[in-house]
Amino acid sequence: IRGFTSISEKYKEDPEALTDLINNLLTVLSNEILNNQGTIDKYMGDCIMAFWNAPSENPDHREKSIDAAFAMSKALEKLNIDLNRFDDDKLSVGIGINTGECIVGNMGSDKRFDYTVLGDSVNLASRLEGQSGNYGMQIILGEGSVEGLAKDKYLVCELDLIAVKGKKEPVTIYTVFDKEDSENLDDKFMLEHKDFLMNYRSKNWLEAKEHIDKYRFSKAEFTLYYTLFLERIDELSKQALPDDWSGIFIAKTK
Repeated sequence: IRGFTSISEKYKEDPEALTDLINNLLTVLSNEILNNQGTIDKYMGDCIMAFWNAPSENPDHREKSIDAAFAMSKALEKLNIDLNRFDDDKLSVGIGINTGECIVGNMGSDKRFDYTVLGDSVNLASRLEGQSGNYGMQIILGEGSVEGLAKDKYLVCELDLIAVKGKKEPVTIYTVFDKEDSENLDDKFMLEHKDFLMNYRSKNWLEAKEHIDKYRFSKAEFTLYYTLFLERIDELSKQALPDDWSGIFIAKTK
């Protein structure tokens, strides 16, 4: 849940109301995970951890996790309307999705344990969720989650090459939209966005900023994202970057 600390502060005199609010939110989001064949691992305060493809194998686990994210977004929109929460008062979430090998099973002590997942791919999913707000995207995907997705259903867009906090190896990160709900993001824009990333990584700052100026406010889904890159370009253009700079962003926060 984004801004959970601020939300909690508003309810410091009424903890029961905060509990009701969080339980309402976690219920509608959890229902969409379960409806899309996900396994809920645990609740961690304002966070839900879930996984797919275990305990039962599911060849469509990538698609199911993304479909769950789309459904969670729509359920959250309805909940905000039902609770009469609008503008700055709206509840919002960030979602990180990553696909990879991990260890699945009962883990803990000899007196208490949980059925859970562990591994580098799990940690990366958590880091991607943490970056979602920075990039202005509700959903951020790792590389493994975009492999083989149907192009007629999912609109996948590359965002950045990033070394998340705690990891040395950079990963390419993406966001995804339901193609039916993304008429504003046409093929022309998507091609020009690819060119934007190429110009950014080639230090062609002028061309990259021209793209930002063209689309920053006309594509609402990318307004915060392009604002981030505009600020980044302003900083990078003042630095003496090495010739082999590849555009990797080193994240300093989770």
